[in-house]
Amino acid sequence: MRYVFIDDSALSYDGYTPLRRPLGGVEKAVIGLASALQERGHDVKVINRVAYSHMAEGAYWTPFGDAMAPKSTDVLIALRKPLLLGSMRAATHRLLWVVGAPHYLTSAANDALWGSFAASLLFIGQNQVRAYSGKVRKCVVAPGVRSIYYDPMSAPD
Repeated sequence: MRYVFIDDSALSYDGYTPLRRPLGGVEKAVIGLASALQERGHDVKVINRVAYSHMAEGAYWTPFGDAMAPKSTDVLIALRKPLLLGSMRAATHRLLWVVGAPHYLTSAANDALWGSFAASLLFIGQNQVRAYSGKVRKCVVAPGVRSIYYDPMSAPD
């Protein structure tokens, strides 16, 4: 399957960034999930604030507006902002990855988006599920821990 992640936060990062400098948990989760999907044979692209298009940790990273950015996908995963769900017209499935409190998802401003995009919500924990009072389909994918953190023998030399 083809997966596209979209993150319009101000931070520029790719799969190699954690090797060079500290990175937030959300960005590390994007890198981890993109890498895990690629390892399972999926085609993975990430659109964010990187300076140029390139491969990193198995995913293709590209900046917004780049000519090489994908125009269609099987699964679009938008980070945090419901409006990003409309960033790509040709997407079979749309997921909004919610990484904080879900209170903003039930605002009237978002109601039209849910119907037009037929999106689902991707939560990182059961607390978010309990806090969400809307009717949009939801699922939970809890962040994992990379093997390097729990098995020091698996660390690269």
